[in-house]
Amino acid sequence: MSIELFVSSTSFLQMVGQLENSVLSRLFINNSFTNIKLNQIYYGKIVEKSPQLACFFVEIMSGTVCLLKFHKNNLSLTVGSKIFVQVIKEATLPKKMPVVSDDITFYGYFLNYKPLSNHNIISKNIALPEKQEILNLLQDIKGCVVRSSFKRKFIVHFKTELEKICNLWKNIQLTDKIGLVYELDNLYYAILCNSKSTIDSIFVDDRKLINYVKEILSHFPHLEIEVVFNHQENIFFDCGINDDIESLKENTLDVMEGVQLHFISNHAFTYIDVDYNDILGNYSNKEEASFKINLQILSVIYKQIILRNYSGQILVDLLKMKNKQYNNNVVKKFQDMFALDVNKTSVLGFSHLGILECSRQKTQDFLGVFLQSDAYKLFNLIINLRYIYGTNLLAKVKVRINTKLLELLQKKGAKDIESFSVEFIIDDVDIPKIIV
Repeated sequence: MSIELFVSSTSFLQMVGQLENSVLSRLFINNSFTNIKLNQIYYGKIVEKSPQLACFFVEIMSGTVCLLKFHKNNLSLTVGSKIFVQVIKEATLPKKMPVVSDDITFYGYFLNYKPLSNHNIISKNIALPEKQEILNLLQDIKGCVVRSSFKRKFIVHFKTELEKICNLWKNIQLTDKIGLVYELDNLYYAILCNSKSTIDSIFVDDRKLINYVKEILSHFPHLEIEVVFNHQENIFFDCGINDDIESLKENTLDVMEGVQLHFISNHAFTYIDVDYNDILGNYSNKEEASFKINLQILSVIYKQIILRNYSGQILVDLLKMKNKQYNNNVVKKFQDMFALDVNKTSVLGFSHLGILECSRQKTQDFLGVFLQSDAYKLFNLIINLRYIYGTNLLAKVKVRINTKLLELLQKKGAKDIESFSVEFIIDDVDIPKIIV
């Protein structure tokens, strides 16, 4: 399997597209419009202690206060205490503040590290010989959680990854400023997600990104990855990623002849309905046909869950099967697929109504909402300018844009625009439009 990463970046947004055998399989987004994001680590100060609500209020940035729940190990903290916290739940409403935890976790493909914990946890699904090797490597280190996705071949990289992640925590502890101290970089995360595979190349569309990519790769000395600068044309257009991203706005997907997937999703749950019309009318053994079609559909559903970054409760309404063995085989296949996923996912099985239920950990924003955001609209404007006009434009470019987007663009100081001679025309448009 050939894996390639494509990096495109503006002053307010970074996107990393992952292609497997020339097909978009995952998208990593760093949206700087959202200040408080999941899994970010802050050095904060307790500003209030509320026994009635059983929580602390922690200031992590100037004017930004989060909620930290009481537990037996933090009850001794007082107002004014400084503490490291990690965002575990983002603010969902203007009046609903983010929730943080003082149980810091660095997430990896097979290894999570909790530096404030005093014991190690190894999955019971790991075979005894590998478990003993892991225990030997963890003799002087506490706080490691080795997940069931660990495989024997990862032993050779285990010590390197462990040292890197421990040194990262040591560097973080040197800070004495209130505010953000750690955010998982998108490219770093993308490489980490593919620890099990071989990444052939990383393509960038700006020479300034080359040093940044090389710095990230320095954390993975065992990997040999070629960094390629894509001259002139924008990467996302050149490899077709932009079209693939736009297609993710659609809530209907044709899987095969006579079969469609319908997606209904929000921040709480996702419902995936398989519309198969009268496809079973062509088969004499409908039960076996349903089983075979379900197995084919599952791989498509898995890729769409990963690509669209669905999280929370996920309900999949497949073709109905009465045979318990068929149902068990479908559940087992879905579990095997998600064993490769960095996000912790539990496949719970079929409900009494015959709906396949699973739950997936959230690590990034739901992609469908992001594709409608102002950040993506402005990002799209930049890459369109890059692709159509290049960086050596002499003639003035006219762009229709609404007042809100223009104010956001100016507020963020998008340096990318400085490469172009742009004249903005205020108009009531949802998406910026370039006038050719």
